[in-house]
Amino acid sequence: MSLRALLLGDATDPNLARWATELVRRHWDVHVVSLQMGGIPGVEVHTVFPKLPGPVGRTMLVRQVQGLIDSLIPDVLHAFGATPYGELGLQSEYEPFVLSVGSEEVMALHRRSPFGKGKLVEILRQADRVVAPSHALAHMISARVSGRKLDVIPPGVDLSRFSPGEEPEVPTIGCILPLESDSGQEFLICALRLIVQRNPERPLRLLLAGEGQDHAELDRLARELAMANRTSILGYVSPDERPKFLRGLTVYAMPVVRDLEGFAQSAMEAASCGLPIVASWVGGLGEVVLDEVNGLLVPPKDPEMLADALERLLDDSSLRADMGANGRALIRRAYDWRQNADQLEAVYQELLEGQPRTHDYLID
Repeated sequence: MSLRALLLGDATDPNLARWATELVRRHWDVHVVSLQMGGIPGVEVHTVFPKLPGPVGRTMLVRQVQGLIDSLIPDVLHAFGATPYGELGLQSEYEPFVLSVGSEEVMALHRRSPFGKGKLVEILRQADRVVAPSHALAHMISARVSGRKLDVIPPGVDLSRFSPGEEPEVPTIGCILPLESDSGQEFLICALRLIVQRNPERPLRLLLAGEGQDHAELDRLARELAMANRTSILGYVSPDERPKFLRGLTVYAMPVVRDLEGFAQSAMEAASCGLPIVASWVGGLGEVVLDEVNGLLVPPKDPEMLADALERLLDDSSLRADMGANGRALIRRAYDWRQNADQLEAVYQELLEGQPRTHDYLID
């Protein structure tokens, strides 16, 4: 008889969908309770809606979720995100209860009201297990929630999908990031200009993939710096198209200003495709981009150092090849999707069997 996992989270969340699909492949009976409509192959999605505004609607929503939990009686309840799904999981008082947290909601702790901080800390304290995608985020939580132990389980990469390709004829720098100030693409455009100024005859292009409110501003900056003929802003790249996009690059760049959800995932995918990476030294990126091993780390908001690092890789094909091979080896060793799924399933099994935490991916 299959074990049953009930996942609380947006059915449109690619991370949740991947975990759900993998659990189904491993013969779990998986159900998802979502506030957003969406479908996941092989998974029954139960969409719930607040039927009234305000506290009354909130109470009704909690009852809807509680009713589903009571009817499904899962072996494991797993919430993706502290708000609102972690709150719903905590209010159900169901055990065992696993909480996956992301960097954005934890980093927003200092911006929350005292009530909001207290609520988040309570959820982090009360969950039977808390899963973080990086050691950096886990340490951040431990610093704020004394005594809380966490499981560090990266989202991982499917190495069969993200694999190396041939370098393009025209050297190409690129990234897949939201077109927003936190991503730092403006510094990448400025770095491009510096590289071209040093060697105007160098063939070079920049590809920016992503959507966001800074699209027009980045386009204006490229034109203002006379880089429009070398810069292409491609818009949204679907998950299915990401491997092809990455295989068309020479160097992957991550000029991010601060760590946010998905940044490390982007770096893992690039490394899996054998690309050397130039990244800002922020948040958990230093866990995926090892300086002088599979990439180069530079201070954020520094176009000159960014340009120097990019130039160094563009000018040295042997260095690119070595760093690319090191990056794929790192992903195979620590971020292979199947291994990371093994870690999550082990968390579930330990809760069900009442075993102590013994895995080396746990931190204090």
